[in-house]
Amino acid sequence: MFMTHAFPFAALMAATLAGAAGAQTAPADPAGTAPALSTIIGDLEERGYDVADIDVGGRVIEVEAMSPQGLLVDLRIEAATGTVLSEMPED
Repeated sequence: MFMTHAFPFAALMAATLAGAAGAQTAPADPAGTAPALSTIIGDLEERGYDVADIDVGGRVIEVEAMSPQGLLVDLRIEAATGTVLSEMPED
């Protein structure tokens, strides 16, 4: 009798765990209020940066760019707001 109920219980547990795992990988901005990547890059270009490389890594976007002063820099940008968190000379 125990064996007849084991499969539905296992299936229910697997579905529950899959849902929990999916919840952990939800986007950082579920409401969709973060600026689009193209908007962030456009803002940088308007400020005089020439963007060379972009690495989107969750909550922080890393950008390699030529600054308005002609220096190669690494920018860290908050993905949710588009705010520049730091600007460091390229290594």
